[in-house]
Amino acid sequence: MTTRLISTLWALALLSVSAAATADVWRWVDSRGNVHYSDVPIEGATRVEGVSSRSTNRETVAARTAAEGEQRSQVATREAQQRADQATATAVQQDVTRTRDEQCKQAQQLYKTAVESQRLYRMGKDGERVYLTDAELTEARVNSRKAVDELCRPAA
Repeated sequence: MTTRLISTLWALALLSVSAAATADVWRWVDSRGNVHYSDVPIEGATRVEGVSSRSTNRETVAARTAAEGEQRSQVATREAQQRADQATATAVQQDVTRTRDEQCKQAQQLYKTAVESQRLYRMGKDGERVYLTDAELTEARVNSRKAVDELCRPAA
């Protein structure tokens, strides 16, 4: 909103309560060109004719100002917490993506080994090599390919 519109709305609001008002209303323009209204005259202020206002209760204004300050502080705290939560969520997502990429590379390497090898083995109970049968080798290749498909697909 422009300053002029705000000033006009303020003047209309003051006019609407003029029946119950008891004090004069003063208008002045600050060095930036902003128009101000008050029930307390300052140097350079002019009295607004036909408009009066109740005197300002400084304690009420101070209490309202303190309440507004507390509310702004609470909003700022919530916004800061939301930004921190979002930063944490972004970091977690980056970690998940990086881990998934590493797992995909490992699965691809295992699949490459399974496909390129003539013979694969697993370790037996006593640490000896137990070579896979042709059927077990085929199953290992299929399982390696499934792992690649699962780990390397785009994240949902």
